[in-house]
Amino acid sequence: MIGILISALVLIVANSRSGYASEQQQIQSHASAPRVISFSGGRVVVERQDDVDHVTVLGIAGTLQSESWCPLESGSYDELSTFFKRFVTAIEVGDTDTVVSLVWYPFRVNGVANIRISDRAGLLRRYAEVFNTAVIKGVRSAAPEAIFCRNGAAMIGDGIVWAHAERGRVALDVLNK
Repeated sequence: MIGILISALVLIVANSRSGYASEQQQIQSHASAPRVISFSGGRVVVERQDDVDHVTVLGIAGTLQSESWCPLESGSYDELSTFFKRFVTAIEVGDTDTVVSLVWYPFRVNGVANIRISDRAGLLRRYAEVFNTAVIKGVRSAAPEAIFCRNGAAMIGDGIVWAHAERGRVALDVLNK
């Protein structure tokens, strides 16, 4: 009788521990293995943690450049990186139509005089003023892989442009001159 009770107790403990192990595996399964993306200025380490991408940008020597968390609801690292690559390419080749199509309106331009552009036609009229030589140079030198997220938006190039995803679309919110 005692032997049966001990066997039953061992079985209960074993089952509860395997249940605990399953819970631990489930918790750990919400985090993905880190991915490393190399770019000319260093590398980016991206790790999915539940509904957030943890993004660490390291310089060429491995020094920490930035660390941020990108909520998936406002754009995953992959969505944002793809968007910024497309935007930078459009700026580099002077593809005005693509650039203005990658903007949320109203579009905020911060500079000496802050402006708000309400629609595509308004941005086309002011395109040369908004995307002047200094802005183009800043965007060209920005690494689209080196993303920093804060408050539901993401930026590249020390904050020259900010974007976010909404309803499955990523677009620019703000340009800082």
